[in-house]
Amino acid sequence: MTNLPPHQIQALLPSTIDTYRSWMTSAGKSPLVQVLSDGSTRLLWQKTGGIKVLLFFHGGGYVMPLSPGHLDWMAYITDKASDAGIQLDICLLEYDLAPNNPYPKQMKQAILALKHLLNTGYNPNDRFSADVLSKTIVRKWGDYLVNHSPWQQEIAEGNGWGMALDVPEMWWDGLDAVDQIMVTAGQEEVFRDHVLQLVGVFRRRSRAKVEWLVPVAEAHDGPLMDFSAKRSPSATTDRIANLRLLIVFVVLFRLREQIKPPHKKRGKNGKKYRFPPGPSGYPIIGNLLQLGQARDDVDHKFQLDLRDYGEMATIHLGSKTWVFLNSSRVVTELIAKRGSITNGRSAYPVASDIVSRKGRSLVLPPAQWAVKRRIMHHLLSGSALKQYAEFQELESTQMLAEYIYKPKHWYQNHYRYANSVVNRIALGEQFHMSAHNFANTQRLVAEFTRAITGNIIDWFPMLAELPIALQFWRPYWEQIAQFHYDIYRSWWDPVKKKIDEGTAPPSFARDGLLSPDAKFSGDEQEAMYVTMQLVEARSDTTGEALNCFVMSTLAYPDKYQKLREEIERVCGKDAERLPGLTDMEHIPYVHAYAKELLRWRPIFVSTPDHMLTQDMEFEGYSFPAGTCFAINGVAWLNGKEMDITHGLWQFGGGRRICDGYKLAQRSLFLNIARLAYCFDYAPTGPYDSRHVNYDTTGEPIPALPKVRSEAYAKLIMDEAEKLEVLEMAQQEYEEVESWRPEY
Repeated sequence: MTNLPPHQIQALLPSTIDTYRSWMTSAGKSPLVQVLSDGSTRLLWQKTGGIKVLLFFHGGGYVMPLSPGHLDWMAYITDKASDAGIQLDICLLEYDLAPNNPYPKQMKQAILALKHLLNTGYNPNDRFSADVLSKTIVRKWGDYLVNHSPWQQEIAEGNGWGMALDVPEMWWDGLDAVDQIMVTAGQEEVFRDHVLQLVGVFRRRSRAKVEWLVPVAEAHDGPLMDFSAKRSPSATTDRIANLRLLIVFVVLFRLREQIKPPHKKRGKNGKKYRFPPGPSGYPIIGNLLQLGQARDDVDHKFQLDLRDYGEMATIHLGSKTWVFLNSSRVVTELIAKRGSITNGRSAYPVASDIVSRKGRSLVLPPAQWAVKRRIMHHLLSGSALKQYAEFQELESTQMLAEYIYKPKHWYQNHYRYANSVVNRIALGEQFHMSAHNFANTQRLVAEFTRAITGNIIDWFPMLAELPIALQFWRPYWEQIAQFHYDIYRSWWDPVKKKIDEGTAPPSFARDGLLSPDAKFSGDEQEAMYVTMQLVEARSDTTGEALNCFVMSTLAYPDKYQKLREEIERVCGKDAERLPGLTDMEHIPYVHAYAKELLRWRPIFVSTPDHMLTQDMEFEGYSFPAGTCFAINGVAWLNGKEMDITHGLWQFGGGRRICDGYKLAQRSLFLNIARLAYCFDYAPTGPYDSRHVNYDTTGEPIPALPKVRSEAYAKLIMDEAEKLEVLEMAQQEYEEVESWRPEY
């Protein structure tokens, strides 16, 4: 081989893709090939279903293709990772070979591969990058290496590579893209002294921990030779594969810096960031105890007190820094106007990676969230809303009739309405209000909500880097994750079967996700999670808001009477007609009432964080990337009745605003107007108007509705009979076993 030019070597050896496919077939595995955005670069996968990935650039000086030895080596790494409790996927880059494709083509492909993994949603903290010849350090320096390469002469001459020691040492200053660098060589190889010189450069110029290994009696590329020659693993192979020791070491090394929240870190050149003031906390955990206590405080004192610090207040939450935004002005400036850099999400290894299996878009980073959000935004806005008006008015009419037949179950009537509307949109079918479905819906939402803020791991996400065997919290949350997956499947599979058989009615699942013409590119499980989170979230919040409405009628009867008078002004005082969605422009007080409900008794006291994706200066403050902004939703309300999101941030804001808020506003308008027009409410026991039991399957507050008169009952019955929902409204609900979340 040493006497053959590259094109002859390449003619004699199988290509990278042929070697990969042959090896995978012989191993009894299905090849998985991904074509990247340039249309030609390919990633070759060895999948185990893990959340960690090793991005592997095989050796060969850019002139040799992949060999079976490389694949055997990677399979060995995967097995060792599994022994250490780590599920590890292998991703191999098929780079184009020199000299027909001279450097830096391979560098550009390496950068493209890494960016693809990041955009797919792999967290950098979940990634192990293997680069056996130290050709590239792509995470931070990739673009710089391509555009400002120190090897311009080599590139101009068409060489396949450049020597790392041929550039001024200062060129390597600031090599801090990784926390640990491992360099290996063989005691007997020609490059040994050069490799050790490079180790010295890295140690002098990098803040990373630099390890080196030069075993006796080894030559160049020991691990590859081990597997190519089918011999026992050498010292280098064993050291690289000792993942349990390696990962624990890396985690302990990273903890030193990562446990610090952004507001306590220094930037480049020792830059100190400037944050708004905020309450003091404890070492390491910061204000976590205060936030935990605030969750059960019906007066929201902690959030309200944050206003005393001004329009912004900084709190320290584990390894995260949250800046609470206390005025509509700063929310508009930071979340809306600067949405391109404040639309990130911090890491949620429990809520997102475990419980949601990276399927719920609410807690996904921008790259994963954006595509799913575009699909749901198209579904839940514009002309589509007019198409759903029929569903909403039909289900609302059935709910009114259920109020008459089943007044003691008024809260279940709310949930059945909300679930049925979203089910019709998402799955093409009406929701069956069985006791099982009702309880499961409540449990899914309560457990997911608790997972977001109720576990310590998500406040210290670097702990998820520990080997799985050391993650003592996983069994508990994986059991919850499996329950969520099973419930999703029980709802999804019957619909999927009808779609496959061609008997399913029009729906988001059929036409927007699984149709050959759909723009959705995810797999079947991703389609299930996109659909089910739509059903889960949109139905539950509407039902809870209507429960809050009932509380308001007891606590503020004068405001309720004012609401009714405004409705009667348009629809008549003597049961003349039911309010409808065509009345939205004519009864602004209903919108104002709905908006005040969400401010008065917020379903979510604070929305999920909006993480800053790059450093930012704002009004004398400087924030580093990774800072999280949270909208303090209980702090203000400033009118604009016809826009439920203006000045009220229960639906989030900016680019990550809830895509279903317009559908929710229409549902709230329709049902608040109709219930106020037709029913009175009375308490059936003592209650605390500050507290609505959102998470229970039982009665959230002691109340009982009563239709205003026979005329209003007849109006409802006539409309229900006309829409053919009267019979369904008479069906009794199954008895629901009482359930509350365990916190």
